[in-house]
Amino acid sequence: MRSASLLVLVLALLGGSAQALPPTPRLPPPERCEAMDGRAREACLLRARGAEAGRSRDLARFNGAVDRYLARLEARLLATGEVRDQLLSARIGAWIASRARALDGAGSPLDGLSGFRPDERGVLLEAVQRRGQDDALVQWMLATDALTLAYPSLRRAAIARLLELEPDNLAARLLAVDVVLPGETLDVAASTRFDAHHYERLRVYLEAFERHPPSRALARMAPDGGVEVDVLAATLAMGLWSDDATPMYQAVVARCAPDLGGATGAPRAACERVGRELAERGDTVLVRGIGLAMQQRLAASEEEVDALRAQRRTLTWQSLRSAGLTPTPAGDAARFRAWMRQVRAPGMTEIELIRSLLIEAGEPLEPPVYWRPQPQTLRRV
Repeated sequence: MRSASLLVLVLALLGGSAQALPPTPRLPPPERCEAMDGRAREACLLRARGAEAGRSRDLARFNGAVDRYLARLEARLLATGEVRDQLLSARIGAWIASRARALDGAGSPLDGLSGFRPDERGVLLEAVQRRGQDDALVQWMLATDALTLAYPSLRRAAIARLLELEPDNLAARLLAVDVVLPGETLDVAASTRFDAHHYERLRVYLEAFERHPPSRALARMAPDGGVEVDVLAATLAMGLWSDDATPMYQAVVARCAPDLGGATGAPRAACERVGRELAERGDTVLVRGIGLAMQQRLAASEEEVDALRAQRRTLTWQSLRSAGLTPTPAGDAARFRAWMRQVRAPGMTEIELIRSLLIEAGEPLEPPVYWRPQPQTLRRV
């Protein structure tokens, strides 16, 4: 997800859409107006169009208020001098800049909101990388944030430091194969764990927004009649966190793909172990899916293929069934807060959170015999 889509994500998390706004009097949709006759039809269409124009104005006001709040947060975080805060400040500034570029015409209301020029942002990030040498989470954020894709040397330095800080972490090793060690043979012998710090990175965002929350007035402007301050803060934090670039491990997948010329870039045993570790220990649905796909490509028998397909089917079932169970701020704020407490629990992963949602709702963890996923949910990695 790219930065400019943050507000769309915010609106979706709040239970609406890009067009969802604070409630207006209920009016018939235009298609229902068409079924009316004469003046009743004309009056109905006028009311519907007027309501839509009002929604657009409300949305523009909400967007602008969020932008101004984020600009203030950018400055406050930078001023603390703390390494993590300054990293988040750069991330927020990059988002504001991307929003300004996306708006049509000159004289954008976002012009001048961000305190950074692109060259200044790069200097700040390099300083953050140096000052945060012993903070593994800072290095992970620099290594995976979409922001640093524009600074490849900085990203390489962060990943190289991760290898020193977490030499036993397979997640760091595989990230390095993609970026830092493109010519090396895949070596996973020293890896004893897999931890991409998925939710730990989110907690950094959440803590910053809690220390500098949005105003009550801004929270009341949110879609569906407004939300509580802490709920909007969490939603905005999740929107920015979503710009972390989830590692796809393309180089590893390519080296271990028999149908792409054979597993010539890495020993078969190493590829099998990587696939197994990703499938069993991956902290997200995506990473586990990559592991299962790698194993399936290397499977030696039809029985192995069938077993792996069954695991992918279960993973897809759990992911799809839990999607509708995830609480939204606009639905039940208390339940949303309880869910966020789970997200923040030490060691929590996306996989464990999905399973807890299913268990809480009384849903089975295994799909029914008759259930089949849609083809697009099992895209080949």
